[in-house]
Amino acid sequence: MFEQLVKQRIEMIVPTAPSYFYNGTLFVETTPEQAQEIFEELSLVYENKVQYTHVADTEYAYDFIA
Repeated sequence: MFEQLVKQRIEMIVPTAPSYFYNGTLFVETTPEQAQEIFEELSLVYENKVQYTHVADTEYAYDFIA
């Protein structure tokens, strides 16, 4: 359920960006600008308990911190 809610938020920002969860980490293929927008939205919703990292050319990883 959590993963589905997060992906719905991502789709509001970048509807065509491929995204998936692996071992609790969200991966999104997008531009640097959109990656920042996603981070800001997730940080707002999840009370700054999100970190993100640029992992490949167009891929970003988002980790949720307890």
